[in-house]
Amino acid sequence: MRRKMVRIKLMSYNIRHGRGMDDQVDLSRVADVIKRSGADIVGIQEADEHWSERSDYEDQTAWLASELGMHHVYGGSIDLDPTAESRGHRRKHGAAVLSKHPIQASRQRLFSTCVKSRRELLETEIDVEGVVLHFYCTHWGLEAEERMIQSGETIQWMNEKIGPGVVVGDFNAEPGSPEMVRIFREFCDSCAGEPTSSALYTFAADRPVKRIDYMLGNRHIRLSNHEVIFTLASDHLPILCQAEFGIIEQRRGNPETGGSMARC
Repeated sequence: MRRKMVRIKLMSYNIRHGRGMDDQVDLSRVADVIKRSGADIVGIQEADEHWSERSDYEDQTAWLASELGMHHVYGGSIDLDPTAESRGHRRKHGAAVLSKHPIQASRQRLFSTCVKSRRELLETEIDVEGVVLHFYCTHWGLEAEERMIQSGETIQWMNEKIGPGVVVGDFNAEPGSPEMVRIFREFCDSCAGEPTSSALYTFAADRPVKRIDYMLGNRHIRLSNHEVIFTLASDHLPILCQAEFGIIEQRRGNPETGGSMARC
């Protein structure tokens, strides 16, 4: 038997429906950031789908996927009735996943909390050169109490799957918060071991003062080379890292997921 390993780049990006720090909506700038990063899989937060005139009723995830030549799925935890302006389409706002690799399955998980708006964990299974990656994109709430519940549900749902898994997103919480400490106990931070520094801050884009965007992997995946990309295409800075994971290929029988890899 031998171990088959794959290495890809992952990104998390809250795009604020394409509205940059100049208050202009321009999805082409977001697409350019993703393209230049070389990311293979991207978790997007705050994407509009036929939402309103603020984003010209555009299906933003589909537009980005077409522009970048990537596969895509969309969640949209905020889901409103159609209007005449939306031409019969439901109006949604929420999380999405873009991938250069085929997305085999997806599922929208709605958190049990709903303080100011409905929040989600968008779950996907992505075929990366024959290895299935469980890739999750999320956007937690604004209140500490609801984020603590969302932390627990994120852990529960991710642990239902066997094999390499990573969750990315805007967690709306700083590293020392109880909800982040809780999830750090379960999953490995992409910049674990790096010194705490303002270079890791992701919000606000023009003058970053805190870190609230993360990529966290389970024990079957190794995340490294964490990078914060400076751009004013949104009010958040996107983050990028390298992911390494694989399977054990046997001469006979089915492949098995490799053993523990994470080193926090």
